[in-house]
Amino acid sequence: MSLEYRDWKGVRMTYVAGKQEPVWLVADLVKKLGHVPRAARRLRWNRQLVRMAVYHAEWNATTMAKEREAALEAGFRAEVFMNSPHGLVFPGSALAGKPIRPKRRGCNYCRKRTHFSRLP
Repeated sequence: MSLEYRDWKGVRMTYVAGKQEPVWLVADLVKKLGHVPRAARRLRWNRQLVRMAVYHAEWNATTMAKEREAALEAGFRAEVFMNSPHGLVFPGSALAGKPIRPKRRGCNYCRKRTHFSRLP
C-alpha cells in the first residue's frame, strides 16, 4: 500500500498506487457518504486503502486543497464520480423480501451433514 504522484493535464495529484481516483476525491467521498465502509463498497476498494487515503488527506490538508482546486480548474469532473449510481454496489434495499439462500451442503439424498453422497 503506497501512494504515487501522477500528472493530469499539468496538475500533479496524489493517487493510491494502482487506483484511478485521486486521494482528495476519496476523502471527499468518505465525507459525503459518512464513513469508510460505505466509501469502500462504492469504490470497490479494500477498507485499509480507503483509510490510508483519508489519513493522507487529513495529514496533508493544505496540499489536498491545492490539488483539488487545481484539478477542478483544469476540468476534472468530480461530480460525475460523486453522484454516479453506477459506482454503487448492489443496494440492500433491492433484496427486501428476497432472502439469500445459502448453498446446500451435505448429502444429496438425505441432507445430513454427517456423510456425503458417494458415486453409485
